Amino acid sequence: MSKICGTLLLCLTLVNACAVPSKTATDPFVEQLQQGGYVIFFRHAATDHSQQDTDKKNLTNCDTQRRLNDLGKQQAQAIGEGFKAMSIPVGDVVTSHYCRCINTAKIAFGKATPTMDITSIQDVTPEVRRQRIDNLRQMLATEPKPNTNTILVAHKWMFKDASGILLEEGEAAIFKPQAHGTAHFIRRVKPEEWKNLKSG
Repeated sequence: MSKICGTLLLCLTLVNACAVPSKTATDPFVEQLQQGGYVIFFRHAATDHSQQDTDKKNLTNCDTQRRLNDLGKQQAQAIGEGFKAMSIPVGDVVTSHYCRCINTAKIAFGKATPTMDITSIQDVTPEVRRQRIDNLRQMLATEPKPNTNTILVAHKWMFKDASGILLEEGEAAIFKPQAHGTAHFIRRVKPEEWKNLKSG
């Protein structure tokens, strides 16, 4: 009788052990990003809203713009650390010309390529507005370089008009370009969530 009970106890122990999820299991989402092929749009990290953009004709002057605050710098740092910890490959990093976007990218990924193509649509002509929104849609649908993910860093309203999604500061939206020239929305990730994703 004692041998039977001992055998049953061993079997139950093994079953229970197998039923417990592995704490080191890789998140399927992370595995996908590790393979590359995604376009990740970030709204710039948190800013000091007491500051205003007062010289929109000279975007090289960061002193006349709303800039990252301490939280924003921490968010960008955490995003970059998350990508490194999970070995998510980064290819092109394209940003708006505003300093808050460039700095978000440089802190997180160590590089930034500013372009007017996705610079803010505030206080521009309707024609320029439409063109920049179209540019962003095309970028979201453009296949990244092999085995990498493309990073875009720009602004709230431009992205809202291009995708229908309203992001918080520092939040990301992930897209998978499709063969027919569109982008399939995958998911959103808040800046503090990157460190909680499991990389195995």
